[in-house]
Amino acid sequence: MKKYRGFTLLEMILSISIILIILSVSNINFNVRDRLEAKYQLRELSTNIKFIKNYAQINNCRTNIVINDDGYEMYYGNHKKSIKFNKLIKVLDSNTRDIRFTSTGKPSNLNSINSAGTINFIIDDKPIRLTIQPVTGKVNLYEKEK
Repeated sequence: MKKYRGFTLLEMILSISIILIILSVSNINFNVRDRLEAKYQLRELSTNIKFIKNYAQINNCRTNIVINDDGYEMYYGNHKKSIKFNKLIKVLDSNTRDIRFTSTGKPSNLNSINSAGTINFIIDDKPIRLTIQPVTGKVNLYEKEK
């Protein structure tokens, strides 16, 4: 006579509940990962502004970076590079969106477009401020406390 083997109802319920717990924990980690990625992208923006400034000095040419609501575009030499922001990054306000550097690496003030200023971002209700100093073009990234 054949003996049939299978899972009991209790074993099935336990295994399904363990799988659901694991899936719910991983869903929480995706939100944490998105926030970390958003912070990393703003640090990368700061680094790219410094790169554009140094490229202008080294190659004795004008460069610029244009910041939009969904990302930014870098123009240096004959190159153009577009980068999209993470879905959590929002541009709150800014007194400069078009950051231009002269051939000496200083922020340009050509045609009354001031390239130095402040851009305020928000990541999940956490404000972050990016500043570009007028004469030196130094870039700072600050995380504000609420």
